[in-house]
Amino acid sequence: MKRILVVLFYMVCILSVFQTHAQQISLKPGVNQSNTQETIPLQGQWNFALDINDEGIHKKWFLGSMTDEIALPGTTDIAGWGTPDQSPWINYLQRKHKYIGAAWYQKTIDIPATWSGYNTELFLERVKWESRVWVDGKELSKADDGLVVSHTHNLGKLSPGKHLVSIRIDNRMIHPIGDKGHNYTEQTESIWNGIVGKIELRRRNIISLNRMRLFPDNKGKAVSVELNIDNPAKLTNEVNLNVSIKDDAQKTIGTLSIKKQLDPETLASYKISIPVTQLKRWSEFQQPLYTATCTVTAGQQTETSDPVTFGFRDLKTTRYKIVVNNVPAFIRGNQETLDYPLTGYPPMDVETWKKIFKIYKSYGLNQVRFHSACPPDAAFQAADEVGIYMMVELVWMTSRNAIADIRPISATMGLPKGIGNHDRTIDSFVMKETRRLLDQYGNHPSFCFFAFGNEMDNLNKQVVNQWLGDLKKDDPRHLYAGTTARMVLPNDDFQESHMVPGKGLVVNETGNPSTITNYDSAYIYTKVPVIAHELGQVPVYPSWKEIAKYDKTPFRFINLEKSLALAKQNHIDMQAEDFRKASGYLQQLLYKDDIEREFRSRYSAGFNLLEMNDYTGQGEALIGWLDAFYDSKGITTPAQFRNFCNNVVPLAKFPKRVYKTTEELKVSFQLACNTQTVLKTGLKWELVAKNDKHVILSGKFNTRNLSPGTLADFGTVNIKFPAIDSAAVYTLALSTTDGKYANSWNFWVFPDDVIAPFNKSNVKICNNITDAMTMARQGNKVLFMASDAGDPLQKDYSAFLPVFWSTIFFPGEGSQTLSALIRNDHPTLKGFPTANMLDWQWQDLCDHSRGTVLDGEALNIDPIVQPIDDFHANKKLASLFEIKFGKGSILVCDYNIVDDLDNRPAAKQLRYSLLNYIGSDNFKPVKELSEKWLQDKFYKAKTDSTKINSKDEDKSAFHLLAGTKSAPGEGMWHKDADELLANKFNVTWNLLQGDVVNDNKNHQTGWTNNKKDALKFELHTAITSIGFVSLKIMANKATTETIVIDGRKSTFAVSNEPQWIKLQYFREDFDDGKLTIEILPEHATAMVTVAEIKMITDN
Repeated sequence: MKRILVVLFYMVCILSVFQTHAQQISLKPGVNQSNTQETIPLQGQWNFALDINDEGIHKKWFLGSMTDEIALPGTTDIAGWGTPDQSPWINYLQRKHKYIGAAWYQKTIDIPATWSGYNTELFLERVKWESRVWVDGKELSKADDGLVVSHTHNLGKLSPGKHLVSIRIDNRMIHPIGDKGHNYTEQTESIWNGIVGKIELRRRNIISLNRMRLFPDNKGKAVSVELNIDNPAKLTNEVNLNVSIKDDAQKTIGTLSIKKQLDPETLASYKISIPVTQLKRWSEFQQPLYTATCTVTAGQQTETSDPVTFGFRDLKTTRYKIVVNNVPAFIRGNQETLDYPLTGYPPMDVETWKKIFKIYKSYGLNQVRFHSACPPDAAFQAADEVGIYMMVELVWMTSRNAIADIRPISATMGLPKGIGNHDRTIDSFVMKETRRLLDQYGNHPSFCFFAFGNEMDNLNKQVVNQWLGDLKKDDPRHLYAGTTARMVLPNDDFQESHMVPGKGLVVNETGNPSTITNYDSAYIYTKVPVIAHELGQVPVYPSWKEIAKYDKTPFRFINLEKSLALAKQNHIDMQAEDFRKASGYLQQLLYKDDIEREFRSRYSAGFNLLEMNDYTGQGEALIGWLDAFYDSKGITTPAQFRNFCNNVVPLAKFPKRVYKTTEELKVSFQLACNTQTVLKTGLKWELVAKNDKHVILSGKFNTRNLSPGTLADFGTVNIKFPAIDSAAVYTLALSTTDGKYANSWNFWVFPDDVIAPFNKSNVKICNNITDAMTMARQGNKVLFMASDAGDPLQKDYSAFLPVFWSTIFFPGEGSQTLSALIRNDHPTLKGFPTANMLDWQWQDLCDHSRGTVLDGEALNIDPIVQPIDDFHANKKLASLFEIKFGKGSILVCDYNIVDDLDNRPAAKQLRYSLLNYIGSDNFKPVKELSEKWLQDKFYKAKTDSTKINSKDEDKSAFHLLAGTKSAPGEGMWHKDADELLANKFNVTWNLLQGDVVNDNKNHQTGWTNNKKDALKFELHTAITSIGFVSLKIMANKATTETIVIDGRKSTFAVSNEPQWIKLQYFREDFDDGKLTIEILPEHATAMVTVAEIKMITDN
């Protein structure tokens, strides 16, 4: 009963979201089934069985032995079949009901009398991965292994009446392409078993249409039609072919009939040219669509295909630009990865895709890139109607994917060596599937770009280049590339890449307050147009409310569940909404910065965002301003985003964002014009005081005619800021003459001669915590300059640039934070203009700062400036906070507001604001911290442990020499006995069981076990990466040692000579904040010594 309720629940969910596809799907790749031709829909309840032991064929389940039921279209996940994914690995959404293997679907069909003498075809729109079909106990067609195309099974002539159809679906890896590409992976849509989309029987003529490809000529006055005719019986009949073409008003604009004598071949091919009334061009700006039908008459049987949609567009390139209909197109794209958590598979209906692509258009986007993925036909149809340029890919194989991973992420085999390298069946499958997807989806005008896959550094260049040449010759309607991001092949039409090889990066160099920069120093060297790869990889703090959204899906978002637990532990769970807004603001600030940099690059062909919606795989990247369900996070609006991402974008070039009152703002104005036709406009600008919206200065530039694809320079102005005696913020607003396109930038202006007065008798400044506590005990007000105190690694806890992608996937990138939450109404900041989140005036301050981890007794402190820790760690942080201590008070400032103040006006202004506050009666903090806590946090660091010691040749993230500083003969371990060479991960360590030995004479120094007892130690950190722990180990004699790392046992032969042993660790090992390693000696007399410990990331 419970399983039935689960099935009914998911059926309701799916029906409410995905409406029935209005257009019939092609009966063979590239051909649609006629409305007049009979079909029998097979959706509904099917008998069903999981073939867990792979015994169904041997035991002849196809004869009818299944008693369980499942609803189709659907998947085993949705129906509740399979076992919960209990894996500790949190790299992706976890399936509530996971099953990988063969499953059987069985149903009795009834063939009508009117089908007598005809073939019957079984159509399965989307299957993962192999389907085999039996009718009445006999396998009637070959196995179909289409991964992204529809499966069609010719069942031959079935007699009228009832027949038992058995379908065996196997979602195991049929071809060893690996499990990282998004067409087949647990990282995104999951490796589901089932049948989705259309499921139906189709009556087919003995001689029938197999494929129709449509090629409008470059003037739009004729359409070349390629027809493939199936002739399985090898008949020599005369066949009459009639092709009719209609416009979107259903008016016939061209028709042609021909007669052909069939040769005794199973497949006949014909080409005809049909004159048509002038076709209108399709593009992002307008979407005229046309349909073609083909009627095949052979003997007494006539078959008319369903209308096949196509469009007329001219797609080509120059050296730097994509050109659509002779107009340069600036690509503004988003990446899709088939991660649709509502069902676990991509939408199969047009309306849902239209809704998605209309969201694209609302944010000024015109392209979608399917990363190592190809969507169903409904997506192409929707893109045709909305005006979206589509890029599809097939696989993702890199040298890294070919390395074995001990984690049971998808329980599949693969480890591909890359395409073109004659690795098992990979090459034959990739080329066969490529041809099939080009046949099935190639008529759609939205299908503009194709690459074999993503970032494939190990493909065979010569072989793949030849494949590209063959594809371009066979189907020139699309632009082709071998791979994204890693290399350019001679036959590439374009590149989607993060760099121009050997010349430099073309994306994600954000964070520069100057807008004078662009990427042309790299772009100019390219030989084909380059679309910037995966722009914008800045995460946003999550909403805990999103966890509940997964209650009605086949998944759990265990990452968020664990992050919420950490937030509660550190007393910050109630701040999530404020964290989300603050981190979202900074994300949009940086996205605007880099997108404008692309528009300022004259040789850029455009950009693709990593995703505007969150990506739930590969450690998860919550980098969207929409969540994984395409719901807005409330951090921007379409209108706001279009200010800097649109067909027309006003641009301003200036050197910095922070000024002194004595400085002038020199700004040059530009307009990026990527319209369909000539744009006639001028520009107007205003400098506006942000506090009262008063216009300080204004100007304009005369109207000009701008051609599409133009980056127009309008002129330069020098702006003198008003004379002020307090800090101010100004907005530079720029728009076209009619105000239709507008953009703006903020500037912070600080008085040049600001001096903070304070009473030296009771206001003290120091940079040593001992001095600060002494002064406070005496009743003084103390400004403690803490930017150089404590562990210098904590600079990562107050960075301006946020985490890149995810700290699970990219640890150690120099930042641990996602922005900061600022109490801008606190009197401390009265003299320093700021909102409640980071903006450009904080950049220099953050670049010269550290963050303080508020733990233990400090969890009750309310920071004035609170950096937002990455949510995988969720520490409570502070970079500006106040406490009561003794008879006095301490204001702890982790920003450097001491050095080079004449060239750092923001730091100078913050110092002024803080000292004014300290000297006032408002400085009366009430919360206290102990001397021990303050001493532990703000000890005077003697060395910078982020600098790699010369002894650490492999640049480890953590490198410890055990016992080297202990006295000879000393046995009791203490931390001072060890020498730390590197500590990028802020690791602390503890020897739980064992002694220390320092015997340089016998080269035996380190930690050692005590007789028969194990040697046991812990490494403590909040690491969020995958990597290795390497131990330099030796024994007093040759022996076998069992090493246990977080419960995983491995056995090694150890000699009396030092050797390195490498052990893999995972982010999940540190869920409890520590990694435990235990070395178990085989014999009671065996003494083992660990001399060195290293941690090296694998990302």
